[in-house]
Amino acid sequence: MVTTANTPPTELLFGQCSAYKTRQLARKVNAHYDAYMAECGLKMTQFALLGFVGRFGPLKPSELAQHMELSTSTLSRNVQPLIAQGWLAMGEGVDARSRLLVLTPAGLQLCTRAYKRWQLAQAGLAERLGAEQVSTLHGLIKAALPKFNT
Repeated sequence: MVTTANTPPTELLFGQCSAYKTRQLARKVNAHYDAYMAECGLKMTQFALLGFVGRFGPLKPSELAQHMELSTSTLSRNVQPLIAQGWLAMGEGVDARSRLLVLTPAGLQLCTRAYKRWQLAQAGLAERLGAEQVSTLHGLIKAALPKFNT
């Protein structure tokens, strides 16, 4: 696209802005996964959070935030409903001031069910985009992410 002084800023935003385009794709991909996760009563972000606690837990909320690259306030907002549902628990840490997140038996059972839905979502995305496009997308993301961690 050739731009001139008369090109409206909105044309630049929608036509050339990488931030807008990646956000647009992220919304579509998230909606795709959320549709599959809905059967389990979860959003994809909640499934990921439960999965991280299952894999790395029990762990401090600050450690989970670091693993997931989230702010502690965002993590706190996302953890509270999972605790209220009984899928996560906040247990005692190594001292009186620390707390640890742990996946409950109900949370583990939910993760097992949700994992099957995630597998279907993965297959659905590959069917929608094509396996080669998904592989290319993963390669681009893998190459780009480290450049933002400096």
